[in-house]
Amino acid sequence: MEGLRDTLLVPASASVAMVMGSVVPMIGQALLRGGLKDDNGKPVFSTPYKPWEVPAKYASEGDDLYRAHKAAENIKEWTFHVIPLMWTFFIFGGGIPYIGDSAMEGAVALSTATWLFGCYKYFTGYQESAGGRQTGFFIRFLVVFFWLSGSAIGLGCAAWNRMK
Repeated sequence: MEGLRDTLLVPASASVAMVMGSVVPMIGQALLRGGLKDDNGKPVFSTPYKPWEVPAKYASEGDDLYRAHKAAENIKEWTFHVIPLMWTFFIFGGGIPYIGDSAMEGAVALSTATWLFGCYKYFTGYQESAGGRQTGFFIRFLVVFFWLSGSAIGLGCAAWNRMK
């Protein structure tokens, strides 16, 4: 595994940087959009957006379907961002002193299960209301932070070992 870590150090580092480069703007735009208030202190943009008109008779169902659609799109977007991060964590996390490769298998299995639970909570919570997605979002954020931190530390250890 050490040879593989050495071989994949540069592309794995690039993967982590690319994921961070995508995640930070997504969070930033959400904070900017949510922070924009009118003169009465109310948000300028409603949540969620309504890109099409729904007949009044089906307004409630239209809102529910739109939130479900948005939740699914969000989960898809984040999944494609974090898959390379999870792999980087798996490959390089085992190089952290006192961790080892076998511990990484358990860490990846448990954190992936947690990620999936967060996606479930996000989807079901968002179907109920826009605010209902927060618990699932927070769970997923913690898993991403775990993978990102482990990846960065593991990549740092691999770089350190390469310089020895």
